Amino acid sequence: MTETTSIANEASALAAEMSSGAGEEPIAADGSRKRSLPPELRDRFIAFRTMLVQRGMIDPILQRFDSYTVEQAPTDEIVQRLREIAESFRG
Repeated sequence: MTETTSIANEASALAAEMSSGAGEEPIAADGSRKRSLPPELRDRFIAFRTMLVQRGMIDPILQRFDSYTVEQAPTDEIVQRLREIAESFRG
């Protein structure tokens, strides 16, 4: 499996798993922990986002997942962006 395929697969998997809880939006006082996502899923998302950043791919929507300095991105917006990332890596 190539790195791009691996990135696409993980983005797709995260989008699918996060979309099941997309109705829950964050509460600014506790960031991403209020999204009703299981801790393992939240940790996987953060690891995926970190991996993208380490490769020089800083996505403003994904960065707003748990931001305390700007309004957090809604979960459905993050899910959509993960789907777009997956498609771009399958490209």
